[in-house]
Amino acid sequence: RKDVLYSLFFLLSVIYYLKFISEQSGKGLMIGLSILFFLLSILSKPAAVCLPGVVILIDWFKGRKLSRTLIIEKIPFIAISIVFGIVAINSQKEIGAIQNLAPLFSFLQRILLSFYALMLYIVKFIVPTGLSAMHPYPDLSIGGVAAKVYASPAIVVLLLAIAVWSVKKNRTVLFCTLFFLVNIALVLQILPVGAAIIAERYTYLPSFG
Repeated sequence: RKDVLYSLFFLLSVIYYLKFISEQSGKGLMIGLSILFFLLSILSKPAAVCLPGVVILIDWFKGRKLSRTLIIEKIPFIAISIVFGIVAINSQKEIGAIQNLAPLFSFLQRILLSFYALMLYIVKFIVPTGLSAMHPYPDLSIGGVAAKVYASPAIVVLLLAIAVWSVKKNRTVLFCTLFFLVNIALVLQILPVGAAIIAERYTYLPSFG
């Protein structure tokens, strides 16, 4: 329920930010509503801390030039993200939700697992099979599984390179790709929370990209 709720307020915040940059009148109201809905989103689920990255992407997509005004506009969004991000991390630590994977995986393997998680999200978005409420970490002692994990960075980098190359035509594909990446980044288990490597519900909002 919290995933759906935070996504609702998140998208409302984005909609009013788009109104803010496109309409000539009522700008104060539009940016105020965008910030309000962002606050409601982050109160629903801390994953909304990614929203400042999305509004920056929108500025780039719309061709807005970097200026002092542009930076000042982002201060409320960034401040809310920092405060609630710190609170969320401390809360997760207190309840023991942040896992210590050092005994199980080396530092390099944990980086590879983040790429693997991203690859799984992309694959399951295109071919939604093998869905589950729980996806445990892979057993790297199994050759086939280990091969997929070690190959995942190359696959992800290739897809990102294609998105970057597409900018020659227009910014749409790269914008959509970065929208997905910005909103999925926090659940790629770089900071491991819980015992699952991926969870389908984490892609509800990123998949809009």
